[in-house]
Amino acid sequence: MRIVRFITILCGLLALSSRTSAQTPQPIENVTVDAAQGPVTGSTRVIGLGGAFVAVAEGMDGVSVNPASAAVRLPYSWHRWDYGFGIHFAIGGWLPKTDFLNRAPAEGQTQPAPEVEQRSLLFGSVGATVHFDHAGMGASAEGQQQALQSPGDTQAGLAPRHLTGNFGIVHASIGYGFFDGQFVVGVGPRITGVSFSRGSSTSDLLSVAGVGYQVGFVYKPIHEQVRVGATYKSQITPSLDSDPNSQQTVFRATALRLPWQGAAGLAYQFGPRPFNPPLVTLEDRIEPFVDELERREAERERELERAEATYELEPTPANGALLAQTKARLRREEEADERRLSEREDELEDALRNEYLARPRFYVLVTTEVLVLGTSPGSVDLASFYQDSTNLQRSGESHTLSGRFGVETEAVPDWLKLRAGTYLEPARVSIGRDRVHGTFGFDLKTFSWDVFGLIGDFDSWVASAAVDYARDYLSTSFSIGFWH
Repeated sequence: MRIVRFITILCGLLALSSRTSAQTPQPIENVTVDAAQGPVTGSTRVIGLGGAFVAVAEGMDGVSVNPASAAVRLPYSWHRWDYGFGIHFAIGGWLPKTDFLNRAPAEGQTQPAPEVEQRSLLFGSVGATVHFDHAGMGASAEGQQQALQSPGDTQAGLAPRHLTGNFGIVHASIGYGFFDGQFVVGVGPRITGVSFSRGSSTSDLLSVAGVGYQVGFVYKPIHEQVRVGATYKSQITPSLDSDPNSQQTVFRATALRLPWQGAAGLAYQFGPRPFNPPLVTLEDRIEPFVDELERREAERERELERAEATYELEPTPANGALLAQTKARLRREEEADERRLSEREDELEDALRNEYLARPRFYVLVTTEVLVLGTSPGSVDLASFYQDSTNLQRSGESHTLSGRFGVETEAVPDWLKLRAGTYLEPARVSIGRDRVHGTFGFDLKTFSWDVFGLIGDFDSWVASAAVDYARDYLSTSFSIGFWH
């Protein structure tokens, strides 16, 4: 059932579940839980670049980062209608001591003995994009499962000994690229859902969902090697589905707040490989040929009309035979044109693919970003929500800044891409301290397979992985996709 709930969160479909009873607690102050994101999550590429993706903003990877990504066409996309999809999975909590909530006290400060231990951390995301010319739609569902436990015996007035939190965010967006795709704007809803349960329970202690909005842009001048991007995501503060007469101490929180966030970034690509090529589609290339075929079709229709008119005026056997001969010949010409069109489409498809493959492979992409997280007044962190009220840690009392930086290159042409990055994770709790993350990732080209003809032409499958390391934190993520 835990897996079912996690998948349900990924899709943004949360259901209210029945509550279970516990020991009667002492009265506890009602608080709001600060649900601000700490470590970078998302695709292996986003993690490998240290989260600095708001200016790159392309493909399914970017839908959850910048809504304008839904309308950014990739250089290997040369059909008027096109689509993309991806699946990613990550595991955190590899270290004996994992602090994914970043509650370590700052230097010179002390913290009471923790009443919770952070057991495990799972991430997952799925997403898809659909394009038509410079317009696009995209959706990305991200899920995160955090498991906490109490190291000591459960006492009266404490929350359950084991607590599992499922967090889900669904990003949906529509976008359009103005000025031939050079200035791309995207907007859409951001839906968040949370459910908490005992570690082995099949029913939720509580669940909640809320809706906000997001807007973003990318400026990518054609034939230039630079991109600029920015995004804003509104605050979401749903009220928890809790009963004031409940005996669960976990219900002492009355709301969950996902604070607003804004980000701006710059990306520059060194090397001969173009970063912002113009969109050239098969339909653009074949349009003159189609116009010629349509002209020929119009001539055939006029010729057939003349032959039919002649037969109607003089329905003689000779005119009837002439009409039949005309219809047969025009049908053969039409079939020949259809074959010519199919052959021409194949020729142009091969030409576009060869033009793409002929582009230089070497590049070095450098990308930067600054992320601002808004305040969450009167809030506590997730661990405080779980534990005894004597050790509440205030969270989100001030704005926090996160600087991010990433580098990507194709180290082995047409076989291996490497990326590395770093970012600052600001402390949200009142006594915490910031920590610096280091990230690394790669894409490895593997083998070609069209899945029994279910998938169209592509080069090869690719295996991707990323690592994110910081003080008391280590996560690894994996994905599969296509090499381009």
